[in-house]
Amino acid sequence: RGVESGESSCEGRASAVAAAPRSSKQHRPEALRSAAMGPTDHEREIIRRIFDFDEHGTTQMFDDVMENPVSKYTDPDHLQREIEVLFRQFPLAIAHRSQLTNPGDFLTHGETGVPILVTRTEEGHLKAFLNVCRHRGAPLESEPCGNARRFSCPYHAWTYDLDGALRGLPQPVGFNSVDRAGVGLVELPVFEHFGLIWVVPSPRHEPIDIDAWFAPLEENLGGLDLGEHHLFRSWTLHRDMNWRILLEGFQESYHFCSAHRHTACSSYLDNQSVWTDLYPHVRHSVPLPRVLEYRDQPEDTW
Repeated sequence: RGVESGESSCEGRASAVAAAPRSSKQHRPEALRSAAMGPTDHEREIIRRIFDFDEHGTTQMFDDVMENPVSKYTDPDHLQREIEVLFRQFPLAIAHRSQLTNPGDFLTHGETGVPILVTRTEEGHLKAFLNVCRHRGAPLESEPCGNARRFSCPYHAWTYDLDGALRGLPQPVGFNSVDRAGVGLVELPVFEHFGLIWVVPSPRHEPIDIDAWFAPLEENLGGLDLGEHHLFRSWTLHRDMNWRILLEGFQESYHFCSAHRHTACSSYLDNQSVWTDLYPHVRHSVPLPRVLEYRDQPEDTW
């Protein structure tokens, strides 16, 4: 696919997620959990593990060397299985709530390969749909974001409202037997939590236990107060590479003092990060050198 990069905006709002504090009050120490309450129990355990790594000159490891077959990165069937599960069945954070604050606000998203349309209805509810007209499958909305009351297909002008219902079609002769209630936009599960908008990019007939999905993240993300931020800027980078290679680079710090010897190497403890399994999520904690200053301090002062 080659390399592309760029930024986009819509009426002063960018089209992807990069948040900044909403108002000056967010700069007060009490606005952040970590400043007001100190580390959580989970974070205290992470700090203790970092002390142990530093004392013994080691890091988090498996019991033995793990071999990773190249086929996991090159096998198209393996990739397709990953897409079907990770990028179709899981809730994905695709936007920040500040992008959809007013009735009629909408955004489109296609980075997963699924065309998605998310709207804020007149009643203030979030809705998500396949961004596809139910008549001939044409893309419905081409703008990255905006504000509208109706969406009209550019092919045959079938028109839908913010709730996805079919509201009009030209020359309805020949469509008299069509149940309009059955040809609304295909709805996708959508949720708003931690100030982010999450969408499952596939239609589901069974409800998803979203509380169970978010539960492992509550302690980590709940205190960041992301909902009180607003979108500041966004950018997109496309790389011709397996998605695992990109992600795995952020899941270890072993490479810091070789690949980033003049930057990250001196900013973090060398290869002493902590990996926490919060299935189906994971937390990777990369420690700053000053965390070692806590070693001789009572934990209630951390």
